[in-house]
Amino acid sequence: MGTEEDNTVNDKLRRMQPSLTETRSSQTRRAWLGSLAAALLLAAGLLAPAAPARAAGTITVNTTADDYGPGGTCSLREAVRTANDGANFGGCALSGTQPFTINLPAGTYQLTIAGNNNDDNATGDLDIRVSGTTIAGAGAANTTIQQTTNDRVIDFNPQVGSSFSGGLSNLRVTGGSVDINYGGGGIIYGDANGGGTLTLNGVTVENNTATQGPGGGIASGACGNLTIINSTISNNTAGSAIAKTGGGVDYLSQCAGGQLNISNSTFSGNRATYTGDAGGGLHISGGVATIQRSHFVNNRAANASLMATGLGGAIAHLGGTLNVSFSRFVGNVGTNGSGIWQTNGGATTADDNWWGINSGPGAGVLAGNVLPTATRWLQLRHSASPAVVAINTSTTLTADLLGRNTGGPAAPASLSGLPPFQQPPVTIFSNPVLGTLSGAATQFVNGQATATYTAGPTVGVGSADATADNQTVTVTFNVPLAVLLANFSAEAQGDGVLVRWETVSEIGNLGFNLWRGVSPDGPDTQLNASLIPSQGPGGTQGYSYQWIDQTNLLPGATYFYWLEDVEINGAVTRHGPVSATFGAPTAVRLSALSAGAVAAGPAAWGLPALLAASAAAAALLRRRRR
Repeated sequence: MGTEEDNTVNDKLRRMQPSLTETRSSQTRRAWLGSLAAALLLAAGLLAPAAPARAAGTITVNTTADDYGPGGTCSLREAVRTANDGANFGGCALSGTQPFTINLPAGTYQLTIAGNNNDDNATGDLDIRVSGTTIAGAGAANTTIQQTTNDRVIDFNPQVGSSFSGGLSNLRVTGGSVDINYGGGGIIYGDANGGGTLTLNGVTVENNTATQGPGGGIASGACGNLTIINSTISNNTAGSAIAKTGGGVDYLSQCAGGQLNISNSTFSGNRATYTGDAGGGLHISGGVATIQRSHFVNNRAANASLMATGLGGAIAHLGGTLNVSFSRFVGNVGTNGSGIWQTNGGATTADDNWWGINSGPGAGVLAGNVLPTATRWLQLRHSASPAVVAINTSTTLTADLLGRNTGGPAAPASLSGLPPFQQPPVTIFSNPVLGTLSGAATQFVNGQATATYTAGPTVGVGSADATADNQTVTVTFNVPLAVLLANFSAEAQGDGVLVRWETVSEIGNLGFNLWRGVSPDGPDTQLNASLIPSQGPGGTQGYSYQWIDQTNLLPGATYFYWLEDVEINGAVTRHGPVSATFGAPTAVRLSALSAGAVAAGPAAWGLPALLAASAAAAALLRRRRR
C-alpha cells in the first residue's frame, strides 16, 4: 500500500480517535484508541480501585421479555442492573454478593427498549459495569441474546475502568448494529491498565454490524485482554465508513503485555471493507496473540458485492507478536494476504497449519510488508489398517491432518479440540474400488475421520479416496483371497494317504475343513471332527499343514480331497480336488493331522512329526521359514 501501509497504525488511530471534548451521558465513552486511551491511562490512578474479591453470587433470569422496572419477573436487563448495583431490582433476587453470574435459561432474549449512546443499561444495549460479571446460558444453540434496536448487544466496562474482567458462556449474541466510531457491533470491551480480561467460552457471535468502527462482532481495545475459547464468530461485518477493520473481531492493545488468546474456535463468513489492512475475520494491533486449533473459513476483506478490496482476508496483523498453529485456513479472500497480512512493526509465525491443500499456502495467502513465517505445514494423510484386505473382509480407513511437509507426523493431541469440520457435513470417503464403504464419517473430528472398507469377492488392488477441503488422497491395498495357497496335494504313503497344504498368507482365516470323496464330482466325508484352526489368523505369514488319512480306505481305490478355508466372517472357500490311489496297508493306525517345518521353497515338505491318539484331528504347526 506504499505510504498508507507504512503508517497503518497511525492511520487507524486517526480514523478511530474521538474528540477529547466529546461528552456523553457517562462523561467519557470508549477511550480505547489514540490519545483518548492515553488520557485514560494517565487518569487511571484517579479511578476507584477494584473491589476486593468476595464470594461470587448468582442471579437467575426467569422471563425472556425486555422488562425494566417494577414487576414480579426478572428480565436479563434487570439482572444486569441488579449485578451492577449489588441490590435487587425489578423482579430479580440476589443470591450471594458481587461479582455475579447471571444464569440465563434456554430461550431468545430480545432487547427491545430503544436507545443508544448511553451507558446506564436502561435502554439499547446491556451495560455491564461491575468487574467479574458473567452471563451464562444453556448452550449457544439454546440461549440467544438478540438486539432488535439500533445498538450493539453488550458493553463490558463502558467507563473503561482498570482491571475490569467479564465473561460470557454458552450463549449466542446476534443482531447488534452500531453506527458510532467505537465499533463493536455485537460486543465492546476495554480495560484501562491491562489488568482485566474478557472471556468468551462456548459463545456464538454472529450477524452483527459495526458501520463506522472496527469489530463487526467484537471490539476489544485500550489495554484489555481477550480470550475466546470453543466459540464461533461468524457472518459479522465491519464496513461502510471510517475504520472498517476486523469483520469478526478487532483487537487493540496499547499496553505492554496485552494478550489475545483464541483456541478451539471458528471464524467464518466475516467481512471487513477497509481498503488497507482490513482483516476480514480478525484484525490485531499490538500485544501478544496466540491462536491454536481454530478455523478461519470464508472470511473476506471485501465490499458489499463481495469483491476483494482489502488486505488480510482471514487475519490482518499490524503490530506485536502473532503465533498461530494447528489451525485451518480455507476460502478466505483479500486483494493480498488472503490468509494473513503482516505489516511493519510485527512478527507472525504460522507453522503447523492446514491450508486446504498438501502443497501448503499458495501465492498471496501469506503476504505483507513483513512476510509471515510458515516453513512447516500440515498435510492430509490416508491409511488402511490392516493394509492387506482379504476378499469379504474389512479394514479401517483413517484420514487425518497430522502429516507434515517436513516429514514426521504431528502428535494426535495437537489437533484435539479443533472444531469438527466441514460445516455442514460433506462426503469425505469416496470411490471404493473392489469393495464398499460403510460407517463413513462426514466430518473431521479432532482432525481425524474414519470409515470401514469391506472388500468384495474379487481379488486385486483395492483403493478408496479421502478428501479434506481441496485435497484428495487415495489409499491402495492388496485384496487377496482369505487364504492364499502355495500348494495342495495328496499322496499314498504307507498305511494311508498323506494330504498336505501350504499357505502363503491366512488373512481373515479362521481355520480349515478337509473333505474326501470317491469321485471328483464332490465329497461325501468330512475327515476332521472339528475345525482345524488357522495358525495365523489375520496374518500375512504362511504355514504348512499335513493330514494322514487312514479312515476306511480300500486298497486300490482312488480318493479325492477338498480343502475348505473358513473366514472369520463365516465365508467358506473350497479348494481342490486333489487325488491319490491307496495301496495295501501294512498296519492299522488312526488318521491324524501333523506338521513339518518347511525348507526353503514352497515345494519342500518335512515328514510327519506327530500322530494323534484319537479319532479327532490334532494340530501341530511350525511357521514357514522365509
